[in-house]
Amino acid sequence: NKYLSKCLLTRILFCIMIVSFDGLYQYFNETNIFGFEKFQANRLTGLFNDEPIIGRYLSFITIFALSLIFKIYKLEKKVIILAVILLSLMQIFIFMTGERAPFFYISLYFILLILFLPKFRIFLLSAFMTSILIILTILNFNNNLKERMVTETFEEITDNNFIITTYTHHHDELYRSGIKMFNQNKLFGIGTNLFSYYCNDIEFKTSDRSCSTHIHQIYLQLLVEQGVIGFLFILIFYLYL
Repeated sequence: NKYLSKCLLTRILFCIMIVSFDGLYQYFNETNIFGFEKFQANRLTGLFNDEPIIGRYLSFITIFALSLIFKIYKLEKKVIILAVILLSLMQIFIFMTGERAPFFYISLYFILLILFLPKFRIFLLSAFMTSILIILTILNFNNNLKERMVTETFEEITDNNFIITTYTHHHDELYRSGIKMFNQNKLFGIGTNLFSYYCNDIEFKTSDRSCSTHIHQIYLQLLVEQGVIGFLFILIFYLYL
């Protein structure tokens, strides 16, 4: 169906618009249009109610939308300009959601476009720098966001209590808790999305920071929650590729 890509793109852009406007409403009014409150003072949830995943959703779906735009319209100048404006707006808003990994993903994608689209490099670089300047301005007016995105990140990265640190001390604690769960349920795991349910149990808890909504490492989480049997599905798929 030659119209499938355009139909899909239209619906994705509609989703981006609805989720973004609702998230912005929550940013300024503490609750979204349905009354859902923020996850924390520096974390938005928007239409996802009590789950702080709005940034993750928007980062992935925006990258997918831009990929569709490049597929459908190639490198038409007007379309590229509109696509880059969308990317800049999403980069700024994803930062405002308080989600660090999605902000890293969307920024990395922006940088890759700058590197691999030389014809539009100056425009892309200008848009990227403009986004960064707006983000720095937001930080001056939002101390909660500054604490989450800058101060907390810096403290976690520089906290080296372990001889070998994977990323931060907090992440290491989550991994150690997950490994304990895996060792008790190696074959089938503990069940989908149950890490956050069991991580406060005394037998799995390694510290006050070893519990969270997820392990923050997708393959380890798959092993913990689905076991070796569940992990084989993705492993076989990768081996096949």
